[in-house]
This record gives sequence, C-alpha cells and structure tokens, in this order.
Amino acid sequence: MVKTTRKPVARTTSRSVRARRTAPVIRPADRRRATVRTVRQRRRAKATSALQVSVMVLVVSMLVSFVFSSILGNSMLEKTRRERIAAQSRTRVAQTEVNRLRRDLDELSSMESVDRWAMSAGMVLTGSGISRPTVPPVLNAEVPTVASR
Repeated sequence: MVKTTRKPVARTTSRSVRARRTAPVIRPADRRRATVRTVRQRRRAKATSALQVSVMVLVVSMLVSFVFSSILGNSMLEKTRRERIAAQSRTRVAQTEVNRLRRDLDELSSMESVDRWAMSAGMVLTGSGISRPTVPPVLNAEVPTVASR
C-alpha cells in the first residue's frame, strides 16, 4: 500500500484566497531492506537454474529429433511408394510378355504348326498316303570324314 502525504508549497507573491497550496508526494509505505542470501539459498538457486537449463536442452533436443525423424520417415515412405509403383509397372510389362510367349508357344506346339514344320523339313508321315517330296540327288558331294582315335 502506498501512502500519500502533502508537502507545503512556497508562498506565492500574489495575494489570493488560496495563499497556501499543497502538492501530493508519493512515498512507498514499506521499504524493504536488502536481504542477505545464505549459502544454502544460493546453491539451491544455482541448482534450480541448472535444472531448468537441462530440461530446456532436453525438450529442444526432443523436438529437433522428432521433426528430423518425421521428415526422414515421410521421405522414406515416399521413396517406398515410388518404388512400389515402378515395381507394379515392371510386373505388368512382364505379365504381358509372359502372356505373349505363352500364345506363341501354344501356336508353335499345335499339330498344324508341327505338320507345317515337318513338311518344310522334308519329313513325311508314313501310312498317310502323302507322297515323299522329291529331293534332287547331290552329285560329287564330298562325304565328310570323321577322325577317330
């Protein structure tokens, strides 16, 4: 609480009704004395300050690691997503190739295809009544010799 007291002001030279005026002066009601801190209080204050600094460092490091791991995790997930999309694309291409190869294999292994190949190679089915294609004889053909031991 603050007390106010009035201090008299010097007389003025004019002769008025209010010859004496007072101005308020504000003074603190209770003046505190400078307190002397004990050694124990100083140690406690230093320990509290050190603890606060340590807690702040811990909180800041936790926040930094959280942000860093979040960004790193999101970038890894994005990389994995892109790799999955690329793998799906490669799988689709490989599947279409496998289907094309299966169609080609089915076409080549059909009886009509085998008969055509046999006819082009000069083979004749026996007992089928199909005549053997005429092959001109080779004159003066060299007979290959095989070396033996």
